[in-house]
Amino acid sequence: VFIRDLKSSNGTFLNGKRLCPENVESEPFILNQNDHLEFGIDILDENGSLLHEKVACKVYISRMSSYPTPGGSPQESPTKLHSGSPTGSGPSSIRSNSVSAGQSTNIDLIISRLQNELTRSQETNADLGSLKQGLGELERTITVPVKEDEQSQVAEYQRLLEENNKIHAMEIAKLNRQLEETQSGLNAYVQKIQFLEPLVAEDEILKRDIAQSTAELSKVKLERDLAKDSLNELINEHQQTMNAFQKEQEAMMAALEANHKEALERMAREAALAQEIMIQKHQEDLAKALQSAAAPETESTLTSLKEKVDTLQETVENQTKLIQDLNTEKRTLSQALSETKAEVIKVEKKLEEVTLPTQEDLSSLTPASPSSTSFICKNPECRDKVAITKSVSRTSTAPGTSSRESKDLTTKLEFSWAQFVFPNSRKNSLQLNQPSTMLVSGGFMLVGIGAYAFWHKGSFR
Repeated sequence: VFIRDLKSSNGTFLNGKRLCPENVESEPFILNQNDHLEFGIDILDENGSLLHEKVACKVYISRMSSYPTPGGSPQESPTKLHSGSPTGSGPSSIRSNSVSAGQSTNIDLIISRLQNELTRSQETNADLGSLKQGLGELERTITVPVKEDEQSQVAEYQRLLEENNKIHAMEIAKLNRQLEETQSGLNAYVQKIQFLEPLVAEDEILKRDIAQSTAELSKVKLERDLAKDSLNELINEHQQTMNAFQKEQEAMMAALEANHKEALERMAREAALAQEIMIQKHQEDLAKALQSAAAPETESTLTSLKEKVDTLQETVENQTKLIQDLNTEKRTLSQALSETKAEVIKVEKKLEEVTLPTQEDLSSLTPASPSSTSFICKNPECRDKVAITKSVSRTSTAPGTSSRESKDLTTKLEFSWAQFVFPNSRKNSLQLNQPSTMLVSGGFMLVGIGAYAFWHKGSFR
């Protein structure tokens, strides 16, 4: 047992020696049996009267089994507590012991105080017994001449002795009541611990379930991250494929446009050359006619010359009209090509707008390039463009190919992805040289991919 002074002003004295100076914390000192302990000092006023008396005591250190009480020894309370508590094994008993271990200090303190009170009562009883014995011996040795005085003293002594016995009995009863209250409190505390044991077990099960759920959640999160990474890789690959395809399409469109412009320029040059040749021939015929007109000719010769001149004039007019028609068709084709380019750009923008919000759903989007799929252009604008292309092809080809063009009239309205990329047959070579047809085919292909993306997104929802 140790004692320590925590900065007291009046001081603490152990066996007449002060533990520390004023307002200074002392080191712990050990207490031994029968040590004299004093708290504070006697304070006197100016007249010498006592204002504050010091508190003095004697140290007794004993065990619970040292001083039995009439109603039972204090050591019975731990025994009863131990016998009353459930003798369970496993985690529940360990938890109850750990919960009750925190209260053992307070219980030991209460029991030690009760033990000290019992010790004091026993000492008082022993002092009273020794005093009674001494008074008895004094009574036998001292003789009083007056018998009435002796009887009064004996009665007074008996009265004092009875009062002391009553006070001692009251103190013992009070201590017993306190001990019973402590015992009942301990029993209630044990019952409370027993009541809380199932709740603690449920709490442990809940913690275990939470830990398991957390582990499963971490596993699912890891799988989701892996799937997200793979999906991003697939999206990047698809984006690269789309970019490469777009570049190839742009290169092919540029080549087709250059070929078409070159063909139109060649046709214009040929028409201009033919017109010049016809004009030169007409001038030569006129010169010959003028030279021959100087000689005497018959009326029939003049008539034939006039017919030839009219024929040549009609031919020149037809060539002029043909050149004008070719120029008109050239402007029309250029305008149609510009409109088709604008439509392709709009379709590409729409495809990008559709592709950006659906990048997470494009992991399973693997559209296969159809090898034999074809569709027929039913749009009136598309038919007009095909008709324009047909007229240009008829103008640029020889007269002997008209039957072949009429035979392939229905096939010109068909578009296939394989024919667009791999022009293998000579039958579709005329169709592949038409930029408007190729642009319309590319536009329909992009629209089809966008529709497939929308359908795929709707199926995932």
